[in-house]
Amino acid sequence: MADIPKIRFKGFTEPWEQRKLGEVFKEYSEKNHTELPALTIIQGGGTVKREESDRNLMYDESNLSNYKMVRKDDFIVHLRSFEGGLEKSLLDGIISPAYHTFHSDVADSRFYYPYFRSHEFIKHKLVPHVYGIRDGRSIDIAGMKTIEIPYTSIEEQRKIGDYLESLDHLITLHQRKCDDTKKLKKYMLQKMFPKNGEKFPEIRFKGFTEAWEQRKLGGVFNRIV
Repeated sequence: MADIPKIRFKGFTEPWEQRKLGEVFKEYSEKNHTELPALTIIQGGGTVKREESDRNLMYDESNLSNYKMVRKDDFIVHLRSFEGGLEKSLLDGIISPAYHTFHSDVADSRFYYPYFRSHEFIKHKLVPHVYGIRDGRSIDIAGMKTIEIPYTSIEEQRKIGDYLESLDHLITLHQRKCDDTKKLKKYMLQKMFPKNGEKFPEIRFKGFTEAWEQRKLGGVFNRIV
């Protein structure tokens, strides 16, 4: 089954394919890499070094040789992560042996990461490969590998990955501006209203010098029945 997206970059005309996840991404398990940092996986946030995490995680350092190595940009799957999709490693490190690691030489993780965390993938493709009941549900990794995923040339994947990455940077920039503006608003609210027991705010607009009053709320607002 082949598909052609409605919007694509110039120079790409070939239809997309549907390939099995296990054909595009290969599972690997490499241990005895205690020289690498132990990582914590954050759903929707990639990975961080455990010592930099704000989570109080206890682990036995003597067992680190049994931890699995994961390469930067490879995907990580926990049997219980079916509600959050696949996670991507942001750096080389080692993770709990409870995780499964996947690498691909023919895929750009920036292209697939939004897809693997999309509602379409999680609810319609991944969930059918979840077994068990209630809190005992887990992903059937063998079944997950049979899921068909969209596939196009690595060149087009990289082009799309570059674009999505630029949007992420733009979102981050605007988020920082939004956070800074919220801080400014909070500061101004503290300074533009008089403190308890005082009649003059610390900051006010030019031309306003009169003292503020205290009035009863019912004397300022009329109740509408």
